[in-house]
Amino acid sequence: MADVPAELWKPTPESMRATRMAAFARWVEERRGLSFGDPTDYDALWRWSVEHLDQFWGDLAEWTGVLPGVPDDRVLTDRSMPGAVWFPGTTVNYAEQALRHPADDAPALIAVAEDAEPVEIPWASLRAQVGAFAATLRRLGVQRGDRVVGYLPNVPEAVVAFLGAASVGAVWSSCAPDFGTRAVLDRFAQIEPVVLVAVDGYRWGGKAHDRRDVVAELRAGLPTVRTTVAVPRLLPDEVPDAALPWADAVADAQEPVFEPLPFDAPCGSSTRPGRRGCPRASCTGTAAWCWSS
Repeated sequence: MADVPAELWKPTPESMRATRMAAFARWVEERRGLSFGDPTDYDALWRWSVEHLDQFWGDLAEWTGVLPGVPDDRVLTDRSMPGAVWFPGTTVNYAEQALRHPADDAPALIAVAEDAEPVEIPWASLRAQVGAFAATLRRLGVQRGDRVVGYLPNVPEAVVAFLGAASVGAVWSSCAPDFGTRAVLDRFAQIEPVVLVAVDGYRWGGKAHDRRDVVAELRAGLPTVRTTVAVPRLLPDEVPDAALPWADAVADAQEPVFEPLPFDAPCGSSTRPGRRGCPRASCTGTAAWCWSS
């Protein structure tokens, strides 16, 4: 029998009392006159959370500031499964919550690529780029419930485009650029996107992978796409004809304006009759992702 490795680290009672979960438990205790006992033992807090769903989720929404001021009787108004109704009449936007951070100069993203040094993007810069891209989408006529798709690797532009789409209440879907044309069209065509954000290529294993031909085929195969936003990774000085350069799409740095989305919008319903697997842009207020099957 192999030797069991020794514990590398074990939290101390002092460190557990300093966690955000412990702080939340203390806040609930004071708010509701409860006692969860030893703050290093989360069992009592867990039991309360599952036995009093409306109180737990209402308190969590209040404590985090995501949905403040919701009374207990408006948290979970219908416990039917499926079909439970949470926080009816409230609105929320995923991007707004994701971009909340008190330290503007702290790094929001650290971009690492094999052909460049790591780059840190502060929260203030990320918000400004998201605001710029969201404003560009609005100028392009993108509205709540429209679909915006990305043919992108894991790069900062993908995060900005996703959060920008969520800001305006659009649905976001993406494919990695190692997908071929047919696979991407199978995913994107059924949701009828209006904007395509596409990279010209990527580097992997020391090799450059040019995807410009695939992007051209995607543009031809997606008749609902009104605008293609070109993200340069291989050829920064080349922009496809009729495409909007990424630099122009995020040039007007500004604070984002967030579309309020109903929290209790039906989840899993399609954006158009007969479409499967694409949740509404307002689904649980986050709206943000669309998948196909």
